[in-house]
Amino acid sequence: MAASRKQAVETLHQQIFMQSMNALALLDEHACWWQVNDNLQRLLGTAARVGEPVQASLEATANFAESFASAVAGTAVRQVPWVWRLDGEELNTLVALQRVEGVQPVRVLMSLQVLPESEGNGIRDALTGLAGHALFMDRLQLALTRSRRNKTAVAVMMISVDDYVPCRSERGENEADALLVRVAARLSASVRRSDTLARLGGDVFALVLEEVGSSLEAITLAAKICDGLDQNDTVSLQQGVSIGGVMAHADATPWDLIRRADEALREAQRHPGNAYEMAF
Repeated sequence: MAASRKQAVETLHQQIFMQSMNALALLDEHACWWQVNDNLQRLLGTAARVGEPVQASLEATANFAESFASAVAGTAVRQVPWVWRLDGEELNTLVALQRVEGVQPVRVLMSLQVLPESEGNGIRDALTGLAGHALFMDRLQLALTRSRRNKTAVAVMMISVDDYVPCRSERGENEADALLVRVAARLSASVRRSDTLARLGGDVFALVLEEVGSSLEAITLAAKICDGLDQNDTVSLQQGVSIGGVMAHADATPWDLIRRADEALREAQRHPGNAYEMAF
């Protein structure tokens, strides 16, 4: 009975590790990849191959050996800047290292936080320069962590361009891309510098708002975004947008927020022309 209970606990811990929204890995005593969770694998790709030395994927990092040795000795290391090589591009991160207590042979838990100036797959959208999907998820997880610690509110919005597919078919790829660039610029002008604006793909944008005072403040921002897109410039946007938003509850997960915001977006799309819907 005790053995089966221990196995059940180990299985649960394994599931939590692999499905965590934090980018996590376990390193062995030789500083080689031993286990990599799904989120970190998406960020580093083939740069994180099990059994290979971690340092093989790093740019010249003078503090690597010292930081790893400190972690192995039992001293947790926080906020170490490491730069990763990803198929000719660089990923700038802050890394935390901590020895897993009571485990032999030695295992070191590594967590990774992406810095906003990074480039690479899922980090920055090549067309608009906004955050990509991987960076957006990283920022959303950090926002939720801060909100729980500081007892502040977080809102998430999903934004799509109305009739984008017909527009792309009628005007061609170049004009459709130019439309997305203009939408990205106007969205950027409508949000605070502390918020995270991303393009998740196609005509879908996403926004994380931290320290939102109330749902009314989130609704006010949605209205401000619509007003900003209505402003005339030398080239009219012609398309409106639909916005779906949600306020985060205390136990909310990133994927739950995205799902609920997407549902609100679909409701807003039933009334195209700069419409928005907030879910509570």
